[in-house]
Amino acid sequence: MITRKNKISNKIYNRYFKTGFVVLGIILFFILPYSVFPQKVKLMISGKVEVEDDKISPCNIVIEKDNTPYKKLSVAENGRFTVSVPYQAEYILSFEKKGYVTKKISISAKVPSAVLDEETEPINFSINLFKQYEGLNTVVFNQPVAKFKYDEKTDAFIYDTDYTKTIQSEIAKAEAEVTVKKKEEKEQKKNQQLANNNNNNNNNNNNQQQTKKNINPVVDNNNQKTPKSKDDEEWKKKLRTQSGMDTKAKVEADEKNKELDRQKYWAKAEVDLKKQQEAKAIADENIKKINEAKAKADEERRKQIAAGRMRSYLSKIYPTGITIELKKDQWKESKRVIVNRDSIANVYTEIIHSWGGRFYFRNGETISHTVFFKETFPFATEPVYTKTE
Repeated sequence: MITRKNKISNKIYNRYFKTGFVVLGIILFFILPYSVFPQKVKLMISGKVEVEDDKISPCNIVIEKDNTPYKKLSVAENGRFTVSVPYQAEYILSFEKKGYVTKKISISAKVPSAVLDEETEPINFSINLFKQYEGLNTVVFNQPVAKFKYDEKTDAFIYDTDYTKTIQSEIAKAEAEVTVKKKEEKEQKKNQQLANNNNNNNNNNNNQQQTKKNINPVVDNNNQKTPKSKDDEEWKKKLRTQSGMDTKAKVEADEKNKELDRQKYWAKAEVDLKKQQEAKAIADENIKKINEAKAKADEERRKQIAAGRMRSYLSKIYPTGITIELKKDQWKESKRVIVNRDSIANVYTEIIHSWGGRFYFRNGETISHTVFFKETFPFATEPVYTKTE
């Protein structure tokens, strides 16, 4: 029998207890660690492998994740490859082919948490493999030839230019050695071909002489065997003529061999001179690249100093906090946000065109909507000022 007291208890259970379970489930859904839900978005890596004087296949890519083996895949016949990897890890991609120098690419897939659910631009690059010549110094290739990392400024994965500068000269030296070794190999093949042709010519001459000896009768001085015919004197004359021809052919062959030796000597001297000139040209080009990189770095540093002075100046004429300046005309709407924090002011701009295009800038340089929203969002107690033109 259900009493009034039991009815009241059921109402309390339905109203509070069941509702509590629903609320608890919602709370657990939002506070569970991110790792419980698998990442749907991954970093895409693609590119092309090029191999000198040979087919691509077989060529493999061995991937390490946080210094442990992770994945291995084969490169297609056309050299193309594509692979996807999870974010928030460090990767080393090793490009391996038997008889060729292995090259490595380092990729840091660590990104801010706000980017994890967004698709970033794929990393794309080309890599060239060259032969492992005897005596070639390849110590520099024990470390990556390039590094990629996420850049919040461009909201994309870019080359680590600072790292590239540190190993650029060593890689240039190794590539110069490869160029020299490659030309030496071609010269050796050319000389070997000349020697083989020489041997073939000598063998042909010997075969012809042997054939003539077999055709013409041979005089045996011990047995005094000679043809007994009226043409005996004519035959002796032919024999003496043939002997003279053989001697002439031998002299001509010796002269030809001497001429070939002279050609080889001058060819080698010309190759040595070209090697010296090419090595000098490579060294001059490396020096030029280093000077250009230094000039570029100096220019970038000057720009950063000028930008820093401008931000310091803006911090003096704008109040501490966030100032929003709105402007609109018939073509576009512009929103200028001056964020003044710690005596440094940064200027953010959002431009919305009448045709629907949206663009975001920070101190005149392009940024993503995510970066714009995150860096212009006010703190809890930060004042916000709005001006409309």
